[in-house]
Amino acid sequence: MNAKQMRALKTKLTRFLDRFASCFRRSDTRAHLFAYVQGQLSDLPEKCVEPIAIWADVAPRTLQQFLTHHSWDHEQMRDQLQAIVRVAGHWP
Repeated sequence: MNAKQMRALKTKLTRFLDRFASCFRRSDTRAHLFAYVQGQLSDLPEKCVEPIAIWADVAPRTLQQFLTHHSWDHEQMRDQLQAIVRVAGHWP
């Protein structure tokens, strides 16, 4: 996705990712989820942490720590996603 498409999607993506807020203990950790997902959806040629972090204006070490050290409830996240998928046509 290019920058224009990403801006158009921002509100819907935020609403979608907000459904997973309860999976994170800390709000600052939740904020990194949005940056990481946006980077994965972007048209960056490399989808690894450093280019995503730079693109999202986040320190690369911070995004790396989000992925490796910060905790979130993976099972709750999976269950929430499965519940969303079960409700056909209920995507934001």
